[in-house]
Amino acid sequence: MGTFEFFDHDADVGIQIRGDSLPDLFLTGARAVMSWIGSPPSAARSVHEPVSLEAEGLDDLLVRWLQEVLYLFQQRHAYLTGAESMEFLDGRMKGVVIASVWNDTDAVAYQEIKAVTYHQLEVTREGSGWSARVILDL
Repeated sequence: MGTFEFFDHDADVGIQIRGDSLPDLFLTGARAVMSWIGSPPSAARSVHEPVSLEAEGLDDLLVRWLQEVLYLFQQRHAYLTGAESMEFLDGRMKGVVIASVWNDTDAVAYQEIKAVTYHQLEVTREGSGWSARVILDL
């Protein structure tokens, strides 16, 4: 399982992400975003949402993935708790997001993220694993 740590960045927050594989890196990044937003909702029903994304490169694909996770949270009230069947091929990624659906009364406990940015974005291979650096606009 991957790791993440937050770092200060002007009025924003950055995330340094590490994973053993691309699926691990992307899932760890999503967990970091959800962790910043707040705790998982209690007693929520679970849903499975298919996701299919296309991008110019891995860095762009990571941003689009995290934007999709943020969209699912903000628009569909789906708090990501996991993912399965994540596949990467030629600038494409597909998989299934597993999420807990929360109601509006849970919303007061969450911190807002406005956007996932491309500022200082990095995705690099490190030995047998992967590393990424992402800045979130708060």
